[in-house]
Amino acid sequence: MHGLVLWRLRAVVLCTLVFSGASAADSARMLTASGAWTNGAPVFASSGDSLDIGGPVLFTQLLAASIPGDAAERLEQGFALQQGDVLCAQVKSVQNGQVAYVSALFGARTCPLTAVRVLALQPCALVALGLSATPAFSGALLKNGDRVVGQVTFINDASVGINNGKRVVQVPRARVLMVQQAVVAGTSSTTPGLQLRLANGDRLTGSPAAGAAGMVALSTAALGTLTVPTGLVRAAWREDATLLPVSTLTPVATAFTPRFDETTALGVDRALDGGWLELAGQRYERGLALRAGMRVDYDLPAGSETFLAEVGAASGTITLRVLADGKQLYDSGERAAGAPPATISVALAGARRLTLQTLSAGNGVGVFGWAFIAK
Repeated sequence: MHGLVLWRLRAVVLCTLVFSGASAADSARMLTASGAWTNGAPVFASSGDSLDIGGPVLFTQLLAASIPGDAAERLEQGFALQQGDVLCAQVKSVQNGQVAYVSALFGARTCPLTAVRVLALQPCALVALGLSATPAFSGALLKNGDRVVGQVTFINDASVGINNGKRVVQVPRARVLMVQQAVVAGTSSTTPGLQLRLANGDRLTGSPAAGAAGMVALSTAALGTLTVPTGLVRAAWREDATLLPVSTLTPVATAFTPRFDETTALGVDRALDGGWLELAGQRYERGLALRAGMRVDYDLPAGSETFLAEVGAASGTITLRVLADGKQLYDSGERAAGAPPATISVALAGARRLTLQTLSAGNGVGVFGWAFIAK
């Protein structure tokens, strides 16, 4: 009990420090289905159906909202679900197919082990739990880089049990960095609903529900109903059958012409260095980073009508282009790092392939932030 109290106290103190940046929330930004950005102080309706940033907008018409403030880039412990949600929490145990955990925001809870993709038992970067970090194997990754391959059967204060098919190997918990599970077949990289990123690093997906003033409630599939203070929200966005993040599509072709000795040319929902995807101080949960000389092609889902994004240079100077079926539909002209991003809306009706391309005389990096395909 004493350890539990210390964990919650430490997490609350950490959250207090992280959340102190919320005073800048009067410069929050919201992108609506009309393709227009609005600015103002964010107000989540207690009815659970809308967000007001420079004017009320139903969640069904929301594309994305960015709310300034400090946000965690690392967590002490936590886990990622199969569909991408992340929770900063102390992992207490795994027993009988259930993960028992304690969250500073939501208290002591459990969730099914089958819903979990990664359990982080040591401090790590949030990006290590991102969807782009798909587990290469099932089992335990140790702090020294070694692997124990198999299926997790239990976790307690002392040990982690991994069934390697012949026996259960017990590894001291203090040596385990994280426990990974294979992605369940058929799991989508996008889950319909309202998506929230919180200041402590939590990423939550669910159906919005009515809540008390100053709170936003989400009904989630694996974690139950969660109620979040609105002052802790750093981003909100919608994903459903009519609004698909381009970053969830699998490229059908890529081409890259390096100028020097670059090896990483495409960042998916993250910058090329693994950090947050940003343009001129704006942070994007969904989007792509393309080094100059990169071209990436996607097959468009049936019914695709519009490509929406905010574009600009993350570094250097860059020209960003959008093509459909080989026909150029948008050219940004030369964009310089630090310049405000440009909002674009490109008609795709009837097109079958989307191409994103970056060009530069130097070694710039372009960003397509909040890149969505609307149907």
